[in-house]
Amino acid sequence: GMDLARTSDMITDSMAALGLTVDELPTYLDKVAKAQNSSNQSAEQLLEAYLGVGGQFKNLGIDVTESATALGVMANRGLKGSEAATALNAVLINLTTGAGEAGDMMEHLGISAFDESGKFLGLQNVLLKVNQSMAGMTDKQKNATLAALGGKVHVDDLNKLLAGLNETNAEGVTEWDALAASIDNSQGSLEKMAKTKTDT
Repeated sequence: GMDLARTSDMITDSMAALGLTVDELPTYLDKVAKAQNSSNQSAEQLLEAYLGVGGQFKNLGIDVTESATALGVMANRGLKGSEAATALNAVLINLTTGAGEAGDMMEHLGISAFDESGKFLGLQNVLLKVNQSMAGMTDKQKNATLAALGGKVHVDDLNKLLAGLNETNAEGVTEWDALAASIDNSQGSLEKMAKTKTDT
């Protein structure tokens, strides 16, 4: 739905932010198309989000499937585009830098976002650790934990991400896993979308 110049700019700029090569373009576009179709956002909003948070994804080694899944979960809860990028940047910083109140809480919970060699465990894995650490907590304790990890401004955004891990469909699959599987199985999605648009 965008003009060609803006579309090409957003695609190349988002790929640069993510550290993707030209060889990865077809796969990237298929995944963007599938993520758009599988969550409540436009391709423009997803690409805009990548422009804002792509550098963090690149630095932490978060692949396109997982990053598109996280942005899709947030979009399904009304957080899209640059707002989603700002929120996810903040949450990732809180979960990975070990600084401030969030870092203190991660240490208190005995959670690290990295393995012994210093490699990032993956966003879903870290969020699952946060989820598991709160098992058995009272509502008051959970609220205090999430407030520390998310910060006053972004605690709601952290809750949105965790909701994607906790809400399941009729088959008992979490929203996160269902969305990730859909995006991962995206070969040919861009061509299919193009045909649908030109046939109607």
